[in-house]
Formats: sequence, structure tokens, C-alpha cells
Amino acid sequence: MGLMTSDQFVKTTSISYCAECHKDFADNETCNYTWYENDCFCHDCKEIMNNRVNDKYLDWQLRIYKK
Repeated sequence: MGLMTSDQFVKTTSISYCAECHKDFADNETCNYTWYENDCFCHDCKEIMNNRVNDKYLDWQLRIYKK
């Protein structure tokens, strides 16, 4: 299941919290998924991860959290 934006298809995720800061996502909140950690991150922690690992290697994908 997902959502079509003007330029991309955004998948949903059932991962309910940020892997870095453990903040709970609100229903329909956007987050960032990376296969590198096989996890989701909030927007602030995405920037932290970009400083640790090459951004292109992480291959971020926008996701929408659904309960």
C-alpha cells in the first residue's frame, strides 16, 4: 500500500518509531527508510545518519507510517 505524490510513489511502513532517537511516529507521519539499517528514521535523525555514512550509500526512501 502507498500514496502517489506528484512525482513519486510513497510506500507505507509499519515501523512505528525512529531507530536513532526512538521517537514514536504519528499515524500518517512521513519518515525515512534505508535498507542499510533496514529501519526508519525521523527527519532530524536522517541528517545525523548522513554525517555517519555516505548519503548515496544509504539510498533514502520516503515512507508514511500507518498503524
